Amino acid sequence: MSDNELKNKKKPKKKKREILVSQPAITAQILEMVSNPDDVEMRDLDEVLSADMGLVTRVLKLANSAAYSLPSQVEDLEQALILLGVSVVGEIALAASLEDTFKNFPEEVTSLSGEQLNEHSIAVARVAKLLSMDLKVPKLPQKAYVAGIMHDIGIVHQAWKDPEGFEKTLSEEDEQGKDFIELEHKYMKQDHCMIGKTIAQDWGLPSDICDAIGHHHNPKSSTEDVLLTNILHIADSLVGRIASHGMDEKTERIVLDILGRLGVKREDWDELMGNIELSLSI
Repeated sequence: MSDNELKNKKKPKKKKREILVSQPAITAQILEMVSNPDDVEMRDLDEVLSADMGLVTRVLKLANSAAYSLPSQVEDLEQALILLGVSVVGEIALAASLEDTFKNFPEEVTSLSGEQLNEHSIAVARVAKLLSMDLKVPKLPQKAYVAGIMHDIGIVHQAWKDPEGFEKTLSEEDEQGKDFIELEHKYMKQDHCMIGKTIAQDWGLPSDICDAIGHHHNPKSSTEDVLLTNILHIADSLVGRIASHGMDEKTERIVLDILGRLGVKREDWDELMGNIELSLSI
């Protein structure tokens, strides 16, 4: 081959892997039940979950975690439903059904594990629900939980689409304290929030939940349920801060200030603070 031919020969483009974050079949049924718990009977949820014994095992593992403070260990689904109720078991089942999706990370990504992402998503979902429960807005706690469990699903897509860019993003955020969203745009041309919104839309989630997922890092840009988006933003921020620094005095002051701005009554703060700490016990 001549020198000219060598010069003109194009180098093959580096192919970027991309994974389509598909919805587990059973998750659609669970999402419907979690969104409308008043219309669901115990036997309905029992029937859906019992079709997947692996899922039942994961549900029982989560139900027996410290976050639910059960007096004794639950050993079967019926017992869990009786002790915790349809709504709570439905939420646990949703988290369990998404576990494999969140843990499915490429081996090149070492700065963040699927296990960490899964635990963070569960914690944010629980805290978002807790923050919304005192506001007495119909269906807000259920929406907050669903938005919380789904808010970072775009990260799974990012990690698979461009592991190298994802690692650079995490590295610079950690070492230099730069903004994660800006770094995503720098290295991967898009952010996980908008990707997550698209995935949520593809899964048929309500538009207000999709909007909250898409704007959870910038709630001021929300175009639908601003309250839901703010709750998700606050829950995500709190969980991240508490995970990094623990519930120190500074964090507690921040939390109390947030609760006050959300309209949570002062006499409910101590109980809610205790519940937030407990909710992080996965």
